[in-house]
Amino acid sequence: MREITNPLQACLEVLIRPNPVFARLATANNWSWVPFVLLVVISILPAYAYFSSVDMDWYQELIINQTMANVSPAEQDAARSGMTRENMIALTLMFAAL
Repeated sequence: MREITNPLQACLEVLIRPNPVFARLATANNWSWVPFVLLVVISILPAYAYFSSVDMDWYQELIINQTMANVSPAEQDAARSGMTRENMIALTLMFAAL
């Protein structure tokens, strides 16, 4: 058996041979951050790709019409002004990490 020496190797080996990885995790410090960061990045990429390419005017109208049909036009405009591409990407980053 090979010795598991780093967290990236552990991320790959856990899929094939999980028992040695879990045994190594008992003695390794701070290895849990690597899989966490990988999961966050993998969670962010599809949403980032979507919001980078979607027509924001269409997206805003779709969401506003579905969720805020019964509110005043001023409230709809306020929500529309907050739904920018940058805000949607930032929210995706934040919620993926949470």
